[in-house]
Amino acid sequence: MKAACIQLVGLAAIAASLSGCAYSTSADQDISEPVSSEQALASHRPICTKVGTAKEGWRWADTNKLIRHADCEGLTPRCQYVGSRSEGWYADGLIAWDMCAAVARVHRMGEACGPSIGFSCDTAGSWCHGLPPAGVIGGSGICQPYGFCSDASECSLPENQWVHDAVPGFAQCVDSQCVWIPEDCHTTADCLDGYACTGIPSDGSTKLGKCHSTSPVEGEGATCTAVQPCGEGLGCIGLSMGDEGWCVPSWMLAEFTNAKTYGTTSNVVVYGQATVPVDIVVSGKLNKNDPSKLTLQLTDPNGVAAIVCSPATAPCTKDGLAQGISVEGNSRDDQVNGRWTLQVKGSGAPKIVTWTLHLSSRWD
Repeated sequence: MKAACIQLVGLAAIAASLSGCAYSTSADQDISEPVSSEQALASHRPICTKVGTAKEGWRWADTNKLIRHADCEGLTPRCQYVGSRSEGWYADGLIAWDMCAAVARVHRMGEACGPSIGFSCDTAGSWCHGLPPAGVIGGSGICQPYGFCSDASECSLPENQWVHDAVPGFAQCVDSQCVWIPEDCHTTADCLDGYACTGIPSDGSTKLGKCHSTSPVEGEGATCTAVQPCGEGLGCIGLSMGDEGWCVPSWMLAEFTNAKTYGTTSNVVVYGQATVPVDIVVSGKLNKNDPSKLTLQLTDPNGVAAIVCSPATAPCTKDGLAQGISVEGNSRDDQVNGRWTLQVKGSGAPKIVTWTLHLSSRWD
């Protein structure tokens, strides 16, 4: 009778293997629903277990076998370096080498990806290019290397993890490749071809300029108003002095803020602009609820001082300073780049808390 029972168990195991189901006796685990070989494969991935204990670490989800002890709470294991000798699971480093592409449903560079087909890309060096915008269900794309692009907007997508120099600048898509255009420069040699180092102040306040394109922008010079804006890549200047302005490259409009100097005098250094100012607007905040008896004065890089607001002209108000006051007394035909100084005068220990100089410029 005992031999017959052993034979029955053996036959059951053979039947389970032929049907593609995992089988075990109660000596190994609790009796439960059969698990298909496909389900068993899908669960063969690292998970972080025993969090907060001395035994915290990575274990295989299907066997609970320890891979290694580690502080793994909050980390997400990813299958990377697919198709290479380094293929395996990674989080803050290597978890385990493993042929994981089928389990994680990860494709290599040049292969299809996206929610419509259920495959992602190998995040060690690629991203899924060509997916529809956020909010659109489904879609598919092709795994492309980091830095691949169709237009500049794709260079700022978080999933396109290309790297560039950690300097101020902006991205452009050049020949299907994201390229970082540095803003700050010492000479034109620091800029890419077709760009010039512009707006280095002559007063010594900084040795920097900014790289700007030398190519004309379509629509440059056209008339604009508050309700008739300029086209893409352009900005409307001159509206602080009248109802109509004209269109210039958008880099000719800029804001410069000082929120660090708490005192009667505060400076901002303007650089990277054209040659002479057009719009000069000051906004800011003082330490007084009623600034109407105070005088604000703005001095440009050429030493010309102009009154922003005062009891003798137009009184300073909190709302007026918050919205911005157009300053008319500074020269519109002299250097725009350099040190601009705002000074508050009056009784009661007035202080400048923060202020912003809103400028536009043109070529003289």
